[in-house]
Amino acid sequence: MAGRRANNEGSIYKRRDGRWAASISLDHGKRKYLYGKTRQEVGRKLTVVLKARQDGLPVVGERQTVGQYLEGWLESARPSLRPRTWLRYEQYLRLHAIPEIGRLSLAKLGPQHLQRLYASRLEAGLSPTSVAHLHAVLHRALGQAARWGLVARNVASLVTHPRIKRQEMATLSPEQARAFVETAQGDRLGALYVLALSTGMRQGEILALRWRDMDLEAGTVQVRATLQRTGDGFSFAEPKTARSRRQVALTGTAIAALRRHRRAQAEERLQLGAVWEDNDLVFANEVG
Repeated sequence: MAGRRANNEGSIYKRRDGRWAASISLDHGKRKYLYGKTRQEVGRKLTVVLKARQDGLPVVGERQTVGQYLEGWLESARPSLRPRTWLRYEQYLRLHAIPEIGRLSLAKLGPQHLQRLYASRLEAGLSPTSVAHLHAVLHRALGQAARWGLVARNVASLVTHPRIKRQEMATLSPEQARAFVETAQGDRLGALYVLALSTGMRQGEILALRWRDMDLEAGTVQVRATLQRTGDGFSFAEPKTARSRRQVALTGTAIAALRRHRRAQAEERLQLGAVWEDNDLVFANEVG
């Protein structure tokens, strides 16, 4: 007969039906039971439970599903993620992972389940790049589960996922660029397109620009923020990296376009009067 541990360390024993089992005392006098085909399998499960209890973490039952864990992980990760990043994680998990593997037991999730998930997403028309991003999110989530001691290992590390193909960026020829600038001059936001073309600034950086960031006399603009889409609208955020906070030189064409844009915006403000909401945005909507 198998030896038994102290009561608070759990005990492993063989049942009459041939399966191995373990039991451990939890808080409030409750007991948790673990089952497996071999002593080693049960021993691994018991180690995970003991580690979780020692670290003050919730003990994951075999009935807790992958979906329940992922939903909880999303909420725990929210404070450390940028709003746009969190929204992207939430969409990948809610639309692609949870519907297919959400009902599986977290304790029984294996690499084969993730491999089938990726294959089914590709077959459904999701791009290899998107599947690779889905894998990255699951790898991060399940890695946290492993670090918390909720699972024995990060099964996403054992899965082959599609590689992201780096695509060569298409660029405009000088003739195409000149034609673009000429066409953009007739648009209300023409200066935005000229600025994007001449500086290479990101969309969110351009949309977050305020007039106080501009020095048209010196021909420079300070990048201090970015505009991000969130679950309930838009919000301003710090640039993605420290290097993203920078001074950008403006071309003569961009300076001229921005001056025309500022004059046109002043006319819009004058016409709207009190209706205009002054946020100092360079590229505001029709009411500020």
